Amino acid sequence: MRATLLLGLALLPQAAARALDCQALNDQRDQLVRRAMKQEVVVLHELRLKLCPQQEASATAEGSASESQLDFGAYIRCRQQAEVQLQNSKPVLYTNPSGFRWFTPQGARLAREADALLREMQQHCAAPSPAGPPP
Repeated sequence: MRATLLLGLALLPQAAARALDCQALNDQRDQLVRRAMKQEVVVLHELRLKLCPQQEASATAEGSASESQLDFGAYIRCRQQAEVQLQNSKPVLYTNPSGFRWFTPQGARLAREADALLREMQQHCAAPSPAGPPP
């Protein structure tokens, strides 16, 4: 009994260190996913600026005057058109396990790194976080 208690106490620092490592991996993975998503958002924003500059300017402007003038239907159509154009004009460089498609080299690279960290967490950590943004 005493030996079991001593062994348990001896393993506590290792368990705590592993938990901290897992949290650090999760934080690093989340940061990579955010950076990857920003790459994709920039590409779509640029496309929307070309396709429908007025709607994009209204949607991204700060202040209530611009928000009240935004034609939401037109902006939704613009977003859909930009997504279709992106899918037709650029190859998918990476698709993550959640099915999210990455079109930019930097976004794809960061997403692959994030997925590698997720696999590492799944192997070594008790409860990894979800697999990233939904498609």
